[in-house]
Amino acid sequence: MKKSILLLLLLFLLSILAAETVEIGILATEGKAECIERWCGLAKYLNDRLPQYEFQIIPIDYASVEKIAKTKNVDFLLINPYYYVLMEEKYQATRLATVETNIKGKPYNEYAGVIFCRADNQQINSLTDIKGKSFSAVSPQSFGGYLITRYLFSKFKINTSKDLKISFAGSHRAVVYEVMSGKSEAGSVRSGVLERMAADKLVDLDDIKIISEEKDCSDFPLLHSTCLFPEWPLAKLQHTSKDIAKQVTIELFEMSSESAAAKQAGIWGWTFPSNYQPVHQVLQNLQIAPYEKQDISILNLIIQQHLAEAIVIIIFIIAVAFLVVKLLSIRTKQKLETAVVEQVRNDLQSSQANLQALIESTDDVIVSFDREGKLLTFNNKFAEVVKKSSGLDIKPGMDLLKITPPDQKKFWESVYKRALNGKRFSEVMAYHKDSANPHYYHITFNPIIEDGKVVGFTEFSRDLSELKKTENELRKMYMAVEQGANAIIITDTEGKIEFVNPKFCELTGYSREEVIGKNPNILKSGNQDRNFYQNMWDTIKAGKNWHGELLNKKKNGEFYWEWATIAPIKNEDGEIINFIAINEDITKRKQAQQQLQEANQKLRELSANLEEKVDKAVAEIQEKEHMLIAQSRQAAMGEMIANIAHQWRQPLSAVAAIVQDIEDAYEFDELDTEYLENSVKKTMEQIQYMSQTIDDFRNFFNPNKSKQKFNIREKIEKILTFLNSSVKQYNIKIDLEIDENCTCHGYPNEFSQVVLNILNNAKDAIKENKPENPFIKISCKVNSEGKNIIKISNNGGKIPEDKIEKIFQPYFTTKKDGTGLGLYMSKMIVERNLKGRIELQNIENGVEFKIEI
Repeated sequence: MKKSILLLLLLFLLSILAAETVEIGILATEGKAECIERWCGLAKYLNDRLPQYEFQIIPIDYASVEKIAKTKNVDFLLINPYYYVLMEEKYQATRLATVETNIKGKPYNEYAGVIFCRADNQQINSLTDIKGKSFSAVSPQSFGGYLITRYLFSKFKINTSKDLKISFAGSHRAVVYEVMSGKSEAGSVRSGVLERMAADKLVDLDDIKIISEEKDCSDFPLLHSTCLFPEWPLAKLQHTSKDIAKQVTIELFEMSSESAAAKQAGIWGWTFPSNYQPVHQVLQNLQIAPYEKQDISILNLIIQQHLAEAIVIIIFIIAVAFLVVKLLSIRTKQKLETAVVEQVRNDLQSSQANLQALIESTDDVIVSFDREGKLLTFNNKFAEVVKKSSGLDIKPGMDLLKITPPDQKKFWESVYKRALNGKRFSEVMAYHKDSANPHYYHITFNPIIEDGKVVGFTEFSRDLSELKKTENELRKMYMAVEQGANAIIITDTEGKIEFVNPKFCELTGYSREEVIGKNPNILKSGNQDRNFYQNMWDTIKAGKNWHGELLNKKKNGEFYWEWATIAPIKNEDGEIINFIAINEDITKRKQAQQQLQEANQKLRELSANLEEKVDKAVAEIQEKEHMLIAQSRQAAMGEMIANIAHQWRQPLSAVAAIVQDIEDAYEFDELDTEYLENSVKKTMEQIQYMSQTIDDFRNFFNPNKSKQKFNIREKIEKILTFLNSSVKQYNIKIDLEIDENCTCHGYPNEFSQVVLNILNNAKDAIKENKPENPFIKISCKVNSEGKNIIKISNNGGKIPEDKIEKIFQPYFTTKKDGTGLGLYMSKMIVERNLKGRIELQNIENGVEFKIEI
């Protein structure tokens, strides 16, 4: 199925240079010149879509239709329904599509006959008034301009050859002129003629009286006197290639109502072939070719739908006729009468069985009813459909409307009423249209008329669902190709372009008309040599896909790059019939690659002396860092000296007091050996304390760069001894929560410098903001990953949110006399030397530093 759809799509897209002449014979109802003028757009449309053929319009008059079909002088016929039925019966013509006329912006595939006279003619007001009058028609073979009018007359017991003074004008317009000039008292033309002539200012509709206008076809927008019949079909003759017929049919179905061809012909487009059973019925009733002197019955209607099966039934009728003759010949022989009657009964039963077998052999729904809507005969397909829709098991005699699903009753009631008035119904219906699997049926409901009265009905329904699916698939695939983002080209096996999509035209600047039939080498830029293209052709002709980049040239001379994939298209026998190329515009990508190459070249040039520049830059950075470190250490030393000064004030005061006591003791003669030794001992303790302070100071700033394991609590407690005096001076409470297992492998002095910087900042913030109950809290815990999480918080006030992100930047400070280096160096030490991280956040009434090492 998919292969078939793809093949149809490819056939639909093919458009190559004309090679084979294809002739379309068209019935010229208004003269050959008018015919060519009206339908030449159709030939051009097909030539554009199927350029491998050259389509020509051949105007045909009424007298030449059968002769041309017989001599096979044309390939297709666009003729009226009468001639189609005749060609179908005599020359095995096959209808491919039915024309849809454009009436007031809507499509219609049916038309009618119009009976009219002059508005001032007081003698003609109804059909019966026409008896004995002069009457003008188009031609004895004109279906809309005579035969359906004659069919209507027969219902009113009007014999056109006996009751009318009839003349044939040869064209529809000639009929109108004869009536309006008074040459004929009344006339008939096909629907639409009067309106077109009025639009061309040739007649005034106010001057025309329509006789027996059909009131039950109020939805039909044109003047009409008869019921509606199917429009003209396009048919292929028996000798016409099925392949050509298939291609033509697809292209006709794709014709838009906005196309030049449709507008020039005054049509909407083309649709599925209509059911021409009503035409057969008219010709049977009138007993004209191909139904000279034949009776109308439900059996005949079924024969018309199934020609092959009809042959069997005709044989049966001949057999029955033979038996009847035989019966008459032996009627005088009493002893054989019973045997003959029995034989006839058996043969009739056999024929019924054969007829039922024929009905059951089709996938179409076939059913007949009597005038009251009671079932007469039906096939299993009809029973199956009813069972599925209503759940009923049907039997002969059941009422049509009682077996109809509730949601369809109103519709079928209207169809039934139309049929009671002798009007047929023929339409493509959609069931379950909103579901994922809608079903489409071409339904024809025909009245059975005997002696001018409706005696029953027949219904024929054909499932078009698969055809619709195929049509939808074709449309989707076509739209995918037409609206694709890449340029698509289809060529024949010699490389001649048959199809391009709009993206190709947009990319190259060529129109479809300019490239169809040409070779893609019109795009050559000269960038690829002959060997390149030879390799491409060798690959695809071997049945393989080819991929590669091409530099091509647009119509305006501009160059562009594309990535092309070219693949062979094979038929069901595996033979290559076409090539398809899908081309992606990669010009911008190639330009980007070129720019990248140029940038890489510049990088290579820069990299030649990059090492020297990097070394120089590193040296400059290191020099700056040394300066920052030196400045930071100087600042830290200043802080430390200030702390030492605090630490020394008390012992110096103590030493001064001891010296003062010794002097007082000497004056008051209290100085003895024991007193002196005791004073010297106290003085040495204070001096020893001060000496230890100097040692701690020296060790703290010892630039020891060897990593060692140290206890975090011990280091922090040592730092606090330097700050002891300052902390006491500002009544700062120190809260320590440090686990004993908090140890670190790194540089202890650098760690101490980080903590000291943070504590000095905390002390200064408390000194400046003077909070109640000032505190510094230091905690350390080991997390699940084995890292030390140190938090140092205080309540010396928050840092503005817009300054938090800058707090670790060099030379940024919130102090009036700060250097802006302490926290910057702390961050460098933590991240570079201790391989950790440090961050700051505001908390309630203060800040918290978090160090992870």
